[in-house]
Amino acid sequence: MKENVLMELNPSEPERPKIGIDGTPYSMAIPEDFEYCEFAWLVKTGRKITEYFRGDIHDKKQLADIEQQIDTVARRILPDVPDEVFAKLRPSHKMKLINVFSEAVGEIAGAPRPENT
Repeated sequence: MKENVLMELNPSEPERPKIGIDGTPYSMAIPEDFEYCEFAWLVKTGRKITEYFRGDIHDKKQLADIEQQIDTVARRILPDVPDEVFAKLRPSHKMKLINVFSEAVGEIAGAPRPENT
């Protein structure tokens, strides 16, 4: 009789998904990389980003804050990307990255999908 395994946990180093930038693959962070507080911060920040994009953009200070948070979330998702490579990424790239991460691990960052990028 075959056992019904709901989830397989493997404490060894997991295979990491890759994100290609200009033909070079970089390892993406996975939920296991984050402590509880940082994981909670990602969820809270993702919801804040989503709420921001559902509203109107009127406040330049708020826009700067959201842009900084998007950069921070994207940076945490791709920690091994060299600074000069990360600096080349457009805002739409960072939003797509956050979406790929969110889809890969469930609702983590919760960022909205950029349209027509």
